[in-house]
Amino acid sequence: MTFEPNPRQDQPTFSPERQKAFSRTLLFAALCMIVAWGATLLPLPFSLVAGIAGVGALVFLVRLMMIAWPTPARRSASVTAAFGIPASIIVIGLTLLSLVFYGPMFAYQECLDSALTDEAVSSCGNDLPGAILEWLPF
Repeated sequence: MTFEPNPRQDQPTFSPERQKAFSRTLLFAALCMIVAWGATLLPLPFSLVAGIAGVGALVFLVRLMMIAWPTPARRSASVTAAFGIPASIIVIGLTLLSLVFYGPMFAYQECLDSALTDEAVSSCGNDLPGAILEWLPF
């Protein structure tokens, strides 16, 4: 007695067009995440690009789920989205924080650039909370 799995009739096959769209969307989402991660390492005016790349990754991950949902690739797309969407939200949040506190963070980065000793670096870190509190309007 042999057992043959009963293929689900409601799931369409992974057509070549859908497979190309899936692969292309996954590639673009991965590239956006790499750009977002790399942009967070840049100095402040340039690190704001990370937010744009994070939004792009979020859009591509949602598109990936829409492409893969009715197909057998649903599981792999779900795992990708489960890790990628929170990572994108964190990158976007960090960019928004850098944008809100642009003045103090830019001054902190300039202080670190000019610091030559460990004592000067720690002085920059000690001045940052006061600068952030002065930046807030209340």
